[in-house]
Amino acid sequence: MQSTLDALNSSFKQNMIVFKYNQCYTHSSRLEERKYPLKDNTQAKSLKQPQLYDTTLKALFGDEATQIIPYLLPGAELLGEPSDEERNIEIDRSTLKADLVYRIRYKGELVILNPELQTDADTDMEYRLLEYHAGLRAKHKLPVLSAIIYPFKCSVQQPPYEEKCGDELFLAFHPKVICLWELDAEPVVKNHIMCLYTLLPAMKGARAVLLLQALEEMVRHYSRRQLGEYLSRFYIIMRRAKTMSDEDKRVVEEELFVQYRYDEFLKDNPAIQKLITEGKTEGKIEGKIEGIRDAVLRIVNIRFSDPLIGLAKQALSHIQDIDTLYQLEDVAIKSDEQGVRAFLTRHLPSQ
Repeated sequence: MQSTLDALNSSFKQNMIVFKYNQCYTHSSRLEERKYPLKDNTQAKSLKQPQLYDTTLKALFGDEATQIIPYLLPGAELLGEPSDEERNIEIDRSTLKADLVYRIRYKGELVILNPELQTDADTDMEYRLLEYHAGLRAKHKLPVLSAIIYPFKCSVQQPPYEEKCGDELFLAFHPKVICLWELDAEPVVKNHIMCLYTLLPAMKGARAVLLLQALEEMVRHYSRRQLGEYLSRFYIIMRRAKTMSDEDKRVVEEELFVQYRYDEFLKDNPAIQKLITEGKTEGKIEGKIEGIRDAVLRIVNIRFSDPLIGLAKQALSHIQDIDTLYQLEDVAIKSDEQGVRAFLTRHLPSQ
């Protein structure tokens, strides 16, 4: 009897999710002008923000490395929590600029893991990775497992990377290559692997109905502060992802802003607050006006579409009053696209 009830309950939940998905589609098709338009993939190409995506992915690994590493590298076990200084590797950034370095157990042996997060194709990747590999090997005298993680579709050079002279092989380098768009999103949600939910939009089969289910789980699982951080990462990844249709993106985005009030989370989001703080700090050094302008533009870059970013650049170049800039900063965080557009338009020079 209990198993029957559980099956009915599971079926009911799935039907509710599909119903909500279909509701969103119907509602979306009737909107003449979307409140939160997403950039299409062509626009995304013209506004690549490698640093934004790198920071987003590194923050995710900082929180979830213990769970993510064994999933992406079967057989690997992180030794200690990511914040455990005794177990993780101290990196001398003046000589080694590796993204992330962990001490792991792999196939029963102690190994140094160097996962590199690569958001675009890079013809020099093999040389950089080889440099990190040799440096870590020399420093720690342990085997080094180098891995490249590509979140977004791009041209990928498959290993091995070989160094030859004529028919003589000098060196063969075999890093692991992980392309998120080749991972299936459905089993991640089916098995409730929540550490990967932020990356779902970049995976194969990332349909709106699946992502809506993942969002519901995230809301139930995380505290408000945690949820704001994870939703921000999820949204940033979704904007760039090429595995989702534009319509699926719009359905999920509408749910984020209407059902989950994503714009309110932005006000408490540490990443957004960091942008503001950085802008104000830079302002003390380089001039307050330029510092605030930079902070506003970066916030608009994260939250809104290309046309509004262009409008912001145009308006910001003409706003000289620091109080007006502070007002715009507040509007960029708290208002929707229509509100920000109205504020910017009012401060364009008269034709």
